[in-house]
Amino acid sequence: MSLARVRRMLLPLVAVASVILAGVGPAHAGQTYTQTTLPFVGLSHARTLAVDAAGNTTVADLYNNRVVRVTAGGVQSVLPFTGGLYKPFGVTVDSSGNTLVTDSFNRVVRLSPDGTVSTLPFTGLKDPVSVVVDAAGNTIVADSHRVVRLSPEGIQTTLPFTDLGDPFSVAVDRTGSVIVTDSLNSRVLRLSPEGVQTILPFEGLSGVAGLAIDGTGNIIVSDPYKNRVVQLTPTGVQTTLPFTNLATPMGIGVDANGNVTVADWYNDRVVRLTVSETPNQTGSSGSSSFGSLGSLGFGS
Repeated sequence: MSLARVRRMLLPLVAVASVILAGVGPAHAGQTYTQTTLPFVGLSHARTLAVDAAGNTTVADLYNNRVVRVTAGGVQSVLPFTGGLYKPFGVTVDSSGNTLVTDSFNRVVRLSPDGTVSTLPFTGLKDPVSVVVDAAGNTIVADSHRVVRLSPEGIQTTLPFTDLGDPFSVAVDRTGSVIVTDSLNSRVLRLSPEGVQTILPFEGLSGVAGLAIDGTGNIIVSDPYKNRVVQLTPTGVQTTLPFTNLATPMGIGVDANGNVTVADWYNDRVVRLTVSETPNQTGSSGSSSFGSLGSLGFGS
């Protein structure tokens, strides 16, 4: 097991010692936030998650060596990865409904909707911790000190990020830019399709982990040492989302209504934050969406 993987698995032991309330006060005028716990049963340190187009929430259940799904209707099932998984870290669901998982056997495993299990032909992986599939069908993995991409034709390339300390989560935005959280350096990096790297202007992060991008381009990350979830708008405005009682938040997903879902590592639960518009003076009310969080998440 690599030192980077050991560090990631020990990170929660440090963070849990200083649990804080992550809420930042009341909602904006006319809005009410609601935090709910999804009905997962028997989780042992949920590491990452993905929310698919059907509203299913899929979780990498690290210490149970399994991947678990709860439907929009609240029905839980264990996905049939035949041959077994060993400490699954990253999980994503692509546009075709395939579920992809990285595990501690240094591989990326795909489960198709018809139940077919296959291992993707990556080579030389040392510590694959998260995975995402872009609009072109490329599979992108955060590996030890690097990010690698596998094309649908099986061609593997290393993306030209520089000075990556410990990549943790990876996502792709609508422009095709690849975004990665660098937990060792407590920063979030973006690589444009032209290969230009920039550091996103988050402030005060400490061991940044999970990552999601919503339909309006807001970037949402988990800040596990500070037990909070932080959002950065395309114009650079940073806010802390009003989750409460988080204990080392890890993976993040955003659903079609803009609801933000978080794997709450040390509480062995998955929590979701929604916002509703309160009735105005005429008695009308808005739809249940997360306002500025937009309508569709691209990362997990």
